[in-house]
Amino acid sequence: YMFPLKREAYANNGYSGSLEMAIYTEKFRTDILGEVLDNNGALIEDATKGTTGFALGFQIDGDKANRRFWYYNCMANRPSNTSSTIEASKTPQTETVDLVVAPRPNDKLVRAVMEKTDDNTTAYNAFFSTVYETSISQ
Repeated sequence: YMFPLKREAYANNGYSGSLEMAIYTEKFRTDILGEVLDNNGALIEDATKGTTGFALGFQIDGDKANRRFWYYNCMANRPSNTSSTIEASKTPQTETVDLVVAPRPNDKLVRAVMEKTDDNTTAYNAFFSTVYETSISQ
């Protein structure tokens, strides 16, 4: 058994990491990375445009608890660009962005994690319909 002795103050500055995907969608590239789709369908990257913050919701395949996550205040850099020559077998090329997740400025919330229980089935099923907001007051 653990006995809490004293609540210590520490800095929770969020998280950092990377997100790897086979390909980032056109919507992610335009809405988040600030790329512009021209009249011919080309995505144009403008060095003067910055990225936009976003919330990231996901569930990890194989998680026995089937937890669902929202990270509220995410920033991403532009994806890495890799390529390879054609070989006998096809391995999909991926793109990776570095992520920084910071506390939200208005309420300092960083993330929400929900595991399904008998008491929260409705909330769990709706968890990804919009960005999840807590039902407790701060």
